[in-house]
Amino acid sequence: MTVLFEKLATLAATWVGGKYGLLTGIVIIFAMDTSLIDAVSFAMLFLAANNSNREMKAIQRKLDVLVASIDEADNEFIGLDHLSEKEIDAHDLNR
Repeated sequence: MTVLFEKLATLAATWVGGKYGLLTGIVIIFAMDTSLIDAVSFAMLFLAANNSNREMKAIQRKLDVLVASIDEADNEFIGLDHLSEKEIDAHDLNR
């Protein structure tokens, strides 16, 4: 159940932060209520999610490059962001 939730949460965050999430959100708001203020607020939520997703990916890649460039660093943790929460917790227990 946890794996399913993680996959759905990741899919939802990626979709909401993407270009189609913004367009769908605007259509839903206009279908429910024609208030322009509500539509703009809702659109800003999707734009913020998109920006956050993009920034986090960029930060993770920069950190991966920094760790890889240090000879004494433990490269085992590069790409850890692609693992499930359970797999990440297992890394913490092994230390």
